[in-house]
Amino acid sequence: MKAPFLSFVITNWRATEVTLTCLEQFGTGIYPQYCYEIIIVDNCATNKSKSAFLSTVTKMASRGVVVKYLPNKLHVGLTGSLNMAAESISKDSKYLVRFDNDVFIEPGMMEKMINFMEADPTIGLLGPRILYSKSNKLNAAAIYLSRYGGKNKIVDVTMPTPCDTILGAFMITRVKAVVEMGRWFNEELFLFHEEPELSIRLKLAGYYCYYYPDACAYHDAGTSTSRHSQLSLYMNHRNSIIVYFYPLGWVGKILYALNVFPRVIVRSIRLRSIIPFWGVIDGLRGKRLTVTWWNAQLLGRFVRPY
Repeated sequence: MKAPFLSFVITNWRATEVTLTCLEQFGTGIYPQYCYEIIIVDNCATNKSKSAFLSTVTKMASRGVVVKYLPNKLHVGLTGSLNMAAESISKDSKYLVRFDNDVFIEPGMMEKMINFMEADPTIGLLGPRILYSKSNKLNAAAIYLSRYGGKNKIVDVTMPTPCDTILGAFMITRVKAVVEMGRWFNEELFLFHEEPELSIRLKLAGYYCYYYPDACAYHDAGTSTSRHSQLSLYMNHRNSIIVYFYPLGWVGKILYALNVFPRVIVRSIRLRSIIPFWGVIDGLRGKRLTVTWWNAQLLGRFVRPY
């Protein structure tokens, strides 16, 4: 029986060599030939990156691998990039695989994961065990969200299990489930917390998020953005308000505020930076960011958007 068709989505920003190395995996029998396509979204594309990718696309096409290259003059954000790719997937695509350019996967794992999803049509999102590539220590497993702003729990188990969300560095999404919801990723987020936001909407639509420990991926985290950069601090704190705080009722909002806001103040003092506090305030204000502001921050010193 023919394998279900997959669309692998890889985003690139100032890491062309890393992305080209990632693409080498697709010449090693990663999934049955002619049953997948690769979509590359190249943000802030340069003549050099375009030339490198187009050359690789031609070489891969000669081996029967379909690769779509989508260059952007600006960086439209991670969520915007993923949506751009999702709009370009083949009509035959049954699953969209988000595949970060610093991820490497074990041989045979794709077919195991797809077979698992094929056996249960209620699974909307599936993720493997993810290890740090340099240390082999656990990066992500089943993630359970704290409802009122506490620390999320990462739980590694030996059997496939439903969970609240998974790490977005590598995850498989059922196309039919997202089509039913009418939207892929929330572009208001730009970067960070897009996985739980999608997981929450899938759950409300009647689908499950599952952790699949029988497959393993390796992640060289932080290739494009540092978790400790000023922009990362701001986006993490802003988006946590949008994703976790707003859906709560009034009692939940009060509990969340009592739990989170004192920690944010302490963090701002410890880091000698007002940026985490700014992120929370701007999340509460509900102001939208612009692509122009986003790109300015990627190129230089952090500036508050309003």
